[in-house]
Amino acid sequence: MGGTDPGPKSTRVSSFVTGGLHFREARIAANQKRINLRSLALRVEGTIGTEELLGKNCDKRAGFPGIDVEANIDADI
Repeated sequence: MGGTDPGPKSTRVSSFVTGGLHFREARIAANQKRINLRSLALRVEGTIGTEELLGKNCDKRAGFPGIDVEANIDADI
């Protein structure tokens, strides 16, 4: 409250949420299959169609044309 930082951009928040959902699903699946999941690190990367969001190009759908999630897992598989 009262800071001067504008905070995170909505696209970064969307990437963070995507990573969180994948992380949660991996933990649930590991627990259900009784896999010893020692560590899990995710990297989320994507591109966003800025021209579509700004209404400059309506040929494509606005949003993320692609999101990549890279997982580094240390587990007994």
